[in-house]
Amino acid sequence: VTKVSSTRLFHCSNKSGTFKVEEIMDFTQSDLVPEDVMILDAFHSLFIWIGKRANREEKSKSWDFAFEYLETDPCTRKSEIPIVQMNQGSEPPIFTGFFSSWDPELWQKSKTFEEIRREMDAQKPALQVDLIVAENIPNF
Repeated sequence: VTKVSSTRLFHCSNKSGTFKVEEIMDFTQSDLVPEDVMILDAFHSLFIWIGKRANREEKSKSWDFAFEYLETDPCTRKSEIPIVQMNQGSEPPIFTGFFSSWDPELWQKSKTFEEIRREMDAQKPALQVDLIVAENIPNF
């Protein structure tokens, strides 16, 4: 029987077309993705964080993953640990305390991946190449 009580963060997303769960190592608040669902395993509690732009399938399948994860986890813990769901922007202190620093305005200050991509597409940067031919250099 394994006894591990470190906090773990999982990223739940179906952006690739398939629902995937990946563990985030050495996580910070900025690892919480507004387009997806995150699961924080705090050993005595499990937190399901719902990003503002998470879709219905991600929400549903994240709950399925949470139950399966608890059933198959080799760590010794009570089987009836609380599972707490919260929405982005409504995080209680018991959740935010697992992050080294918490900025309640983080998502208001930062842009989403989609916003950044739209801005880059709109700019359509051009690549300019100037060909300079040097004298007295042999051709290869």
